[in-house]
Amino acid sequence: MKIILTSKAFGNKYATDKVFSQLNKDASHLKVLLVATPCLPYGPEKYLNELIDCGIKNDNIIIFNHKKPKMYCNLDINVIYVTGGNTFTGLKLIKDSGFDKEIIKYVNNGVIYIGRSAGSHIATNNIEHVLEFDSNDIGTNDYDGLGLVDCILVCHYDTERKNCYNRLINESEYNVYSLTNQEILIYDGIEIKKYYH
Repeated sequence: MKIILTSKAFGNKYATDKVFSQLNKDASHLKVLLVATPCLPYGPEKYLNELIDCGIKNDNIIIFNHKKPKMYCNLDINVIYVTGGNTFTGLKLIKDSGFDKEIIKYVNNGVIYIGRSAGSHIATNNIEHVLEFDSNDIGTNDYDGLGLVDCILVCHYDTERKNCYNRLINESEYNVYSLTNQEILIYDGIEIKKYYH
């Protein structure tokens, strides 16, 4: 099992280099399922292009469609990449499609989960605290994440999010981690390690 949580993933050089150092496979041989929130104004193309720019072949990238989840079961993939966007919308669409269970199966079978911002929050225990900096436009009351990593996150951590982080450290029932745009968390099924530039 390997879970890689980031704020920017393939969006800056340090995060990209650190992620690839954990994949143990050349970019041209990676097979990726790209799960992007459909409501993003630029669609999944931004993330698709970033992956291609990193050397991953276009033919090896499958873009998830939450309306046809059964098409994405039992694929021959190395990575599930869950991108940024609206955390609440992203999690609800994954759960409503039933694909949350498939993601967990993939991870348990050795597929690497890479989260970026919302995709990182989704992998954790709970997303309720994200209401402080993300709008719940979809109106969900279900804040339980996928529980792949036993913690909650404050992504894009900076001075503006410091108060939120400090409050969570003091009040939350969960383990709390902050993630700047330059940092990544890696969970190998045993321990969580944090890497930073």
